[in-house]
Amino acid sequence: MPSWKKIVASGSAADLSSLTLDTPLAIAEGGTGATTAAGVRTAIGLGTAATRADSYFVQPADTFYIGTTSIAHNRGSGTDFALAGIVLTTPDIGTPSAGTLTNCSGLPAANISQGTMASGMVLVAPALGTPASGVATNLTGTAASLTAGIATVANTVKITDNENTNETNAIIFTSGGDVDGGNIGLESDGHLTYNPATSLLTVGFLAPTVGRKLELPSNSTADLRGADIVYFGTGEGLTAGTIYYYAADGEGGGAWISADADAESTAKGMLAVALGSAATDGMLLKGMVTLDHDPGAIGDILYLSTTAGDATSTAPSGNADIIRIIGYCLAETDGIIYFDPDKTFVEVTA
Repeated sequence: MPSWKKIVASGSAADLSSLTLDTPLAIAEGGTGATTAAGVRTAIGLGTAATRADSYFVQPADTFYIGTTSIAHNRGSGTDFALAGIVLTTPDIGTPSAGTLTNCSGLPAANISQGTMASGMVLVAPALGTPASGVATNLTGTAASLTAGIATVANTVKITDNENTNETNAIIFTSGGDVDGGNIGLESDGHLTYNPATSLLTVGFLAPTVGRKLELPSNSTADLRGADIVYFGTGEGLTAGTIYYYAADGEGGGAWISADADAESTAKGMLAVALGSAATDGMLLKGMVTLDHDPGAIGDILYLSTTAGDATSTAPSGNADIIRIIGYCLAETDGIIYFDPDKTFVEVTA
């Protein structure tokens, strides 16, 4: 029993409602150590006032601290409660209120509601490009859920000049045999190719009923149509539009030398018209070409001239001259001829 005296009750039940203690029960013994309400509050550290104003408690605009971080509790109405100003130092979660959220992973898609991405939101890594502008990058997966639209049709395309790459390229043609234009597909065939480095066009075969449609060359020297051209042999300082013959160069190779009808040695063999200043510019063996001089009138038979590199409509007549037909004149004054040297010749004896 406590230190206070034993209480003896009489009657059918004990009534302690009016019991008064002379000595307050100490806190260590389960009491408050006081006999009045004010004393109780003082004893347990509640102050001396019977009530406290609301300002004594945490208010909606008040700030308290977690560690050294300032927290405004921003209590709303009802049961709402939000914390503002919390900074997660590592990792940085960005500024979600500004539309930028970083260092987040493992977010279950089932708990994310579909909506519209706010303007200005940035996916830092990887970059998605600018989908609003039609450019999206770093996308993987299948297109099963995508709806294909109609591509913008361009009226022009940029063509890159390529005259050097040694490669076999497919020639592109329209699908379905379309010749009228419009929005059509493109196709290619491995039997129809072109090599830019060699200017080689390769075809499977040509229809036997289709011929070449050729127009006359222009009056520009060395212009040509429908020609057979070679690019071998030496010969620097050639003159475009003049006639040369092919002979041994004395060093195991061949050279192009000015042809003339003065002697058999300079008029026989393979003849060609130079298309530039070097054999690498091309030597025309047969075809329509523009010479650097006017050899005669339209329709004239042309012969190799005794003037080096020239053609003439007059057959040579001097002793030991060579009469060799080299083609036909196609224009009155422009030097355009059909070059087709005869394989035989006649030597003049006078």
